[in-house]
Amino acid sequence: MEFQYRVSEKEYLRAYWLAARFNCQGAAKKVALGCLLAICILLWFRFAIKPPAAVAPANPPFAASQAPAGNRLMSTVSQVAVFGGVWAILFASWLPGLARRQYRKDALCQGTLTATVTPGSLALRSSEGKSFDTAWIVFNGWQEKDGMVLLRYPNGKFQVLNVAGLSERDRVELRSILAEALPGKL
Repeated sequence: MEFQYRVSEKEYLRAYWLAARFNCQGAAKKVALGCLLAICILLWFRFAIKPPAAVAPANPPFAASQAPAGNRLMSTVSQVAVFGGVWAILFASWLPGLARRQYRKDALCQGTLTATVTPGSLALRSSEGKSFDTAWIVFNGWQEKDGMVLLRYPNGKFQVLNVAGLSERDRVELRSILAEALPGKL
């Protein structure tokens, strides 16, 4: 089976977020680990590293003495909240830009692609002269949504096939080839 298609930046971003949803478990673990490490480092700096002792007056007034424990806890919680908020804002603004850069760098997304799908392999050729030919074993699953087929690599990356322009008969044929080659549909 052979067909031609184009992948726009908008479709690539949709596929990126679709793939991210299925990578969510691994990403969520990484984010949770990053937050835990940040909190631990912040708490370690706050409580374990003490500033050098300053020379205190003989009779310090109450206001200059150590603050109550509740104020120290509130100060630490607010620092962690601010640090986490800044990290979340940076992460949320960085991720869409990353997907756009990946689209622009991917030579197989530029121009018109010709896909040749057989029961044994997938071959892609772009109008830019780039080509890709591989056996189905390199993919660990596939998914179809919104006129796109997402072929997933074991490392979380993906290859997009835009099937919106195919007839229903061709889509059924493609699904049957994919179901045989990659029985674990994701």
